[in-house]
This record gives sequence, structure tokens and C-alpha cells, in this order.
Amino acid sequence: MILSSNVEDELDLPESFSTLEVGRILGKTVPPGSLVLLSGPMGAGKTSLAKGLALGLGISETIVSPTFLYLQNYEGRKNGARADFLHADWDRVSGYTEELEEALLEGAEDRVTLVEWGEKISTSIRTSFSSILHVTISFHGNGRRLIFSWASQGGNKAPGWRDSFLSGMTASSGIGPLPVGRQPVRLA
Repeated sequence: MILSSNVEDELDLPESFSTLEVGRILGKTVPPGSLVLLSGPMGAGKTSLAKGLALGLGISETIVSPTFLYLQNYEGRKNGARADFLHADWDRVSGYTEELEEALLEGAEDRVTLVEWGEKISTSIRTSFSSILHVTISFHGNGRRLIFSWASQGGNKAPGWRDSFLSGMTASSGIGPLPVGRQPVRLA
């Protein structure tokens, strides 16, 4: 299956605007059934973004890095959250890839799935989701640069999700409308 749309946005965050806050805004806008892939060096803010996304979904449990568990499931709907949340870490996955990939897909349409070190996920897993966001985080000056690659197929949830997220970022940052497309945006 080929992804039908792909759009990129680039945001430069100052040190004062955390990846946790970006994740919270994503969590308020992400549709259930989506796959969020995070890439970036150690310490760039992947787990903080994951924690923020869970907060935005309405999950009250403490989110921890699943580095040694590989997968951590949070049942948010039974506690009033918008969706359940599966948090995965693909950095050290080896040997059990098929079983872990099956776990990523089981029940995926009713939850949000987030994978740290997402660039290591197979293409077959990526194409099993209708909305995919790949966020690449890097250090940039005293802050972070985030590149958002939005992709969708079939139901086209990603364009509406992207618009909602960018509106939320505009409201939180107070900088006015963000430009569309692959243009650097500085949140000051």
C-alpha cells in the first residue's frame, strides 16, 4: 500500500518551549488508529514528547520509557481518555521482531501507537496504519528542531489532524499562524 499524501513541517523550538508541550498538543489532536514515529539522538526529547502526547489524550498514568520492556500499553478509555496509548521503544529490538510487530498491530485502530526510534519500524507496519506522523527531533541552538512528516492513506485523517495540531501550536506559542509546508518556523 502506498501512502496517498505526505506533507512536511519544520518547527524550531526555543529552549523554553518543551517537547512535552508539543506532545500535549499532538495528543489533543491525534485521531485514534494513528501511528506516531519518533526519531532523534539520545536526550533529544522523544520520551518527553511521548509523555506529553499521553497527557493530551487524557491519560493520567505516569508514562515511563519502555526501553527495557519494548512495549507499554496504557488503557486510557476506561478512565475517560480519548484513546488508549501504546508506547514502544524500537532501539534495542532484535530477535522478537515478528511478535512485537504483531503486538503493535493488535487493536491499533482503537488506540494511538507511538514508537521511539521509529525509523527502525518495517514498511509493512507503517502501511498498516491509515495516518502516520514521523517526528524527527534534533538539537538546534539552545532549543530543538522538529520535522513533522505527515502521511495518510485511505480515510485521509492526517490533513485534518495536521491542521488541528498547527492551530494548537499557534495558540500555545502566540506567534500567529504557522506557514504550511517545509518552511522553518521559529517559536520565540
